[in-house]
Amino acid sequence: TYTYGGEIILNDRHSIGVDGNMFRTRAEIDNDEDTEAMYSEINRKTYGLVDYKLLMYVKPKIQIYLSVYQKWGGKYWMWHKKHNYDFGDRDLSFLQSTKRGRFSETGFGIGMKRYFSDSGFGLDLCLGMGYRTGTNENFEHLNPYEVKITKGIDYDRAMMYARLNFFFQFPVRK
Repeated sequence: TYTYGGEIILNDRHSIGVDGNMFRTRAEIDNDEDTEAMYSEINRKTYGLVDYKLLMYVKPKIQIYLSVYQKWGGKYWMWHKKHNYDFGDRDLSFLQSTKRGRFSETGFGIGMKRYFSDSGFGLDLCLGMGYRTGTNENFEHLNPYEVKITKGIDYDRAMMYARLNFFFQFPVRK
């Protein structure tokens, strides 16, 4: 997982940020017959993000903020990686397929930034809520050896989130 981007802070009260993000998870799929993993399910999301923050200092080096954001160009992929496992003569063609989707999201949050001395490093914690819309494909695992694939499903849902970022702020000469 990584985020790259920039933020402009105006009058120590307002922030406008633009970021690119990549988020990836991996889960091991198994059956109840043994302890060996059969295959991995890998999920990856990428998106751009624009946000506005209203900043308030509570102590030197500690800020709280209110934010609104928009994620755009969101793409989603899910695929499988087969492990060295004896599947016998089962049909495992679903392991060759890739699930794809697109999404956008609008939301708001409340957060806290903590700067570590004058090093430029800091911590950003945000809790919020967003509304996501998109089109996806659904993989329903009927059992560890079978998947039902449904394509072109439109969806929309409200989501809660918690985000923790470590950051580096480049010094700017005034």
